[in-house]
Amino acid sequence: MKIKIALFLTQLPLALNCYSEEKIIEITVGKWDPYIVTENTKKPGALIEIVEGSFTNEKLKIKTEPWARVEMNINKNMAFSCGYIKNSEREKLWNYSEKILDSTTVLYSNNQNFVWTGRVEDFNNKVIGITRGYSYSEKWDKILANPNNKLSIQVSNSDEINMKKLANSRLDVIIIDKMVGFNLVNKILNEIERKKVFLFNNPMIFSTGLYCVCDKKNPECNKNISIFNEGLSKFKTTKKYKEINKKYGI
Repeated sequence: MKIKIALFLTQLPLALNCYSEEKIIEITVGKWDPYIVTENTKKPGALIEIVEGSFTNEKLKIKTEPWARVEMNINKNMAFSCGYIKNSEREKLWNYSEKILDSTTVLYSNNQNFVWTGRVEDFNNKVIGITRGYSYSEKWDKILANPNNKLSIQVSNSDEINMKKLANSRLDVIIIDKMVGFNLVNKILNEIERKKVFLFNNPMIFSTGLYCVCDKKNPECNKNISIFNEGLSKFKTTKKYKEINKKYGI
C-alpha cells in the first residue's frame, strides 16, 4: 500500500503541471455573419471554424463585443481578434497573422438603374450607409471622411441595420462585404424587400484579406500570432478545411 501511495504522489505533480500549462487563448470578435456567427448554431462562421481548426493544442474562449469595442480593446493590449483587414495606420500598431480568407467589398442599391463607375461622383445626391468601426480600404476611408466631397453618410451599428434601411428606402446605397450582403438579403429580408435591393460589384469597392491581429505591445501577441500561423498552414492542407470552404461557398 505504501508503494502505491508513493507512486501516486510522485506522478501527481506531473499531472498538475501538465494541467496548469494548458494554454487558453481568448479571441474577441464582433458579429459578422457568415464569417462570424454569434448565435448558438452548428455553423459558427467560416472564419471562426478556420481559426478553431488552426489552434489545435490550445483551448479557445470566443468573446463577442461590438466591433468598435473590440478595436478599442485591441489598442489597450487587451484583445486578440480576427476578421480585420490591413491598412497603414493599423499596421503601425498591430501585428497581423497570415491571411485567413479573402473579402470583397461591394455596393448594394435600391435603384436598379443606379450608375456605378467607381467614382465618388456616383454618390452625388445619394444617402450612403456604412457601419461603425469598419474600414473600407484606405482609399475609400479617406474619400468618405473628406468633408470636401459633400457626401451624405449615415453610420449604423451593424450591416443588418443598413440592409433593412436600404430595403425600406431610408438609404440609397450601402457599402458591404459581398458574402455578408448576400447572406443578409436571404436571411433578414422578406420576399418583397429582396426585390428592392440590387448588387453592384463591377467595379467592386476593393478586395483584400482577413487576418487575426493583436497590438504589438501586447506581451502575448507575437507568440499567439506565431502559433496561429503554424496551425493555419497545416490546417489548410486538411480535408476539414476544404469542407469549411464548401459549406460556406468560399
